[in-house]
Parts: sequence; structure tokens; C-alpha cells
Amino acid sequence: MIKIDVPELEEIEQRLGEFKKKAPVVLSRSMNESFRNVRKNISIESRKRYAVKAGDLKNSIKYHYKKASKNNLDSSATITGKRLALSKFKVVSRPTAKGKKSPTINRAKVLKSNSPKVILNTIAASVRAKNGKEHTGLFVRGGKFNRPKKGRYKDSKARRENLKQLVGPAVPQMLRNKKVIEAIQGEGNQKLQERLNHYIKRALEGR
Repeated sequence: MIKIDVPELEEIEQRLGEFKKKAPVVLSRSMNESFRNVRKNISIESRKRYAVKAGDLKNSIKYHYKKASKNNLDSSATITGKRLALSKFKVVSRPTAKGKKSPTINRAKVLKSNSPKVILNTIAASVRAKNGKEHTGLFVRGGKFNRPKKGRYKDSKARRENLKQLVGPAVPQMLRNKKVIEAIQGEGNQKLQERLNHYIKRALEGR
């Protein structure tokens, strides 16, 4: 869990003195900017430790944030996301020997600090998602064959082998990494203090 240490409203009122009525505005604006910083750093800090591209990581994150306001300082953020295909991480595919018919060995790694490991009995294949976009996934053979229920081969004797796509962690799982959480929390708390100082200074100057 990512935790940002938000000060009590009374503490902000004391710092503002005669301008204490501006405390809810100062605190709510600072909180909202701090949470935006958290959202940005989720991608940055995760990519420092996980071998995944920025675009793939960003597209997998669903960040739901309830903004704070001067009338309601309660705010929260929820981060969700599906597990990323293993092919979205570092995958190295090389033939065992020269020639088109040579079998290919696939290696993959999720953490940047690890070396790619051999994934046995896997094949790389292009698949199309529900949104129509295609990507190359890494699959393990299921060993079972079914007749297609639709398409050009549905009435033929053709059989389609069941393939299972290998997946890596989702963003919420990456955020269980202690180093990732500590970095995001540190940046978030620092941002909060910076914005509090900024808005308190503006309020004391009558702006």
C-alpha cells in the first residue's frame, strides 16, 4: 500500500495564522498535486526494476482517484490492472542452429536484475485482442486439440491445438515490491511538502 503522510488541517491553520480560512484550499490543492505525482511515478519506478516498456505499462494501468476539495478533504486512489503478457517483458528468441527448420529457444525475464531464463516448450505466436490490436505472445502447448467452432474450418476435420499464453505480473503486483513502494512514497511525500510550502507562501502574501 502506498501511503502519503497528509498533515492535519489544524497544523496548516497554525502556519497560516490570520489567513487560516485558506487552509482547506491550500491542503486540497497540495494533496491533488501530490497524487498526480504518485500516478506519474508508478510507471517511472516500476520500469526501473521491471523489464517492461513504458507504453505497455501505461496502457495496463487503471488509476482511479477521488480528488480532494476545500469542502471535502477525504481522498483516495485505487490502482488496478490485468497481468501483462510475458512477451511485454524482455524476451529473447534464438534458433538452436542455423536454418529455417531449427527449433527456437525462448528466454525471458521480468526483473531487470535477473538474467533471461529458458522457457521450455514455448512458441511465439501473433494474437489479436478484443480491441482488434495484435501482439506477439509467448505460448506453451496444451497438448489438446479441439475442432474450431467458428470460422472457415468449423465444418472440416481440422483441429486447433490449445495454447496457453504465459503472463507476468500486473502493476498492482509490481507495487508490492518494497523498493518500488518506498521510492513512490518518498517522491509523493516530498511533492506534498513542496506544494504545501508553495501555497502557504502565496496565501501569506495575500494571493
